[in-house]
Amino acid sequence: MKKLKLLFVALLSCFCCFAFSGCSWLIYGGDITMLFLAWAINEVDPTPTYEERRMMTEITEGMVITDITQDEDGWYVAKAEGAIKNLGDKDGEEGSYRVSFYDENGYLLETVADYVEYIGAGDTYKVECEATTYYKPATARIYNVELYSVYDDSYDKNGKEDVEVLAGEAFACTLGEDGLYRATVTGQVKLLPEYTDTVRVVVAFYDTDGYLYVREWSKSVLGPAERTYEVECICDTEIVSYKVLYGTTW
Repeated sequence: MKKLKLLFVALLSCFCCFAFSGCSWLIYGGDITMLFLAWAINEVDPTPTYEERRMMTEITEGMVITDITQDEDGWYVAKAEGAIKNLGDKDGEEGSYRVSFYDENGYLLETVADYVEYIGAGDTYKVECEATTYYKPATARIYNVELYSVYDDSYDKNGKEDVEVLAGEAFACTLGEDGLYRATVTGQVKLLPEYTDTVRVVVAFYDTDGYLYVREWSKSVLGPAERTYEVECICDTEIVSYKVLYGTTW
């Protein structure tokens, strides 16, 4: 169908140029031709739409409030955790979700919107959320989960092409006196162009239960030059593996 449309546009373009070439309507004929050509190009644009990139997800664990503290002004700071899974066979990005906090009577206290930078195919992402409320929250709920398959547009490609993440990074995970694990990935990153830009390195961490955590490092760098990056993940479960996803400018 798209080929037929392109053929139609080509024939129409020729007709317009021929019909208007001998009169004062040449400019209008050219404008009409350009409009139809633009329409044809959009029809064969290989860029997938957001709807085409939308992926199936599952809330594998509902939000559970894990900690509540009260600051000196009387406000409650609540932390909650849950999990969502990428059910597709492609890596996902540009994800988002909302978490609402309610009091003991079910009244809405606060809603927090957050995003997910990456969830690999089949990965289960550990959702960590924090909210500040005037009344003490009793429950939390996650909803409106969205995830889209990875697609690098021209802007993303340019950013990633300007950065080289060098091989040979080091990984370590230690248990602190506070009972939390601190995992770090340290390596070298290079900004290739000869100007100053902010460089980001994004890393996926996986704990012993298979949960995914995504963390990043960023710094303003004058290129071309190499810099040492250190990406850290702090959680209450030991991190056993990692994956350097990419480096890019920001």
